[in-house]
Amino acid sequence: MVGHSLTSSPPQSAQIISSFSFGSNVKRSLSLLDPQNHCSFAQLPDELIYLVTLLLSSASKAALLQTCRYFRHLLEPTLYRLLDLGGSLKRGDAVNWTLARRPDLILHVQRYTGFLHGSPPFKGRKSTSSNYTDTESYKNIVKVLTHAINIREIDFGTCSNWASSSLWKSATKAVFKMKLVKLTYYASTSDKNQLCQLLATQPMLEELAIYGHGHDLAQLNSEAVPNLKRVTATITDAVAVVPGRRIEELRLSCYTDVDCTLFRQFSLGVHGIRDLSILYLGGPTEEQFQLTLQVIGEALSEVERLQFALGRSVRANVILNAFPPLFKLRQLDLQLVRLKRLEDQVQNVFGTHDEASVGHSSDKDAWDEIYATIKQRCPSLIEFYHA
Repeated sequence: MVGHSLTSSPPQSAQIISSFSFGSNVKRSLSLLDPQNHCSFAQLPDELIYLVTLLLSSASKAALLQTCRYFRHLLEPTLYRLLDLGGSLKRGDAVNWTLARRPDLILHVQRYTGFLHGSPPFKGRKSTSSNYTDTESYKNIVKVLTHAINIREIDFGTCSNWASSSLWKSATKAVFKMKLVKLTYYASTSDKNQLCQLLATQPMLEELAIYGHGHDLAQLNSEAVPNLKRVTATITDAVAVVPGRRIEELRLSCYTDVDCTLFRQFSLGVHGIRDLSILYLGGPTEEQFQLTLQVIGEALSEVERLQFALGRSVRANVILNAFPPLFKLRQLDLQLVRLKRLEDQVQNVFGTHDEASVGHSSDKDAWDEIYATIKQRCPSLIEFYHA
């Protein structure tokens, strides 16, 4: 299966080098520069050494920088440039502990994602490993955020309970000063205007992932986040953020009882979306799926990549009859879609179900017919997936 993500492409090597300051303050030892020395790698220019180490894993890079002080000074900042603290709470604690005591390394952090796990310290509540209300770890995170002025990508997807801590304010003030390109924000705060205020300070933001903030975004200025291109959101959030902006990639989450009126309202101000992914949280009715296809045909006819995750069975005729002509569609991905068999069968004159009368001897034949029909309506289609 081929899926679509809203992850931005990795920066080019030239861009990486231009944003990285090399270790001019640390001289290479004479032994490294000695022509008789067989360590030719150490004699390369800093830029080439750095490009080579881009191919190394973090563990290999960490091993290399332990070989001499020069490599340590040159390469240590690269270990903290793109931080993903997911997967290990202990590793996250260790990284944040180091950064909190090394302000020089904090300035090199440009991506900070993963488990921002340190639950805020509550008065009168002791820290335990089970609830992870570790006061020191939380303060370390806040200190990192407060000083990491060069962060471009940040993920607040795992700290929805931070709003109860007074330390949260100092962290958000620091984020307001960042020049973000990517923001994931699932946090829930008592200040309903906080997200609007944050977005108003991010003119360079290109990618936004939010969940459950539709009502908080009602007052979002139409001129905020003018460079926004990729959005992951619920349909309620999308109504507040997407219309009026030149969104190219959109990943929508819809509840089972999707509000059809809301979906149509959302589509009125949407233009230019090329990559659309819709995940139904539970599985829509066939009527809701038909309406979704109708709205896409009316308002999003320029889409080039389309992905559905239905999580239910659907009659082949529903897809055949409802799928709109999309002349620019190049890739179609129907995930978690199963074809109904019994409903597609037709009773013969004896009142029994006749497999031959359906025209499909198998699911493969049904999917082949669906592809052929969609291909006629979408002549640019070159990739078709189903599962």
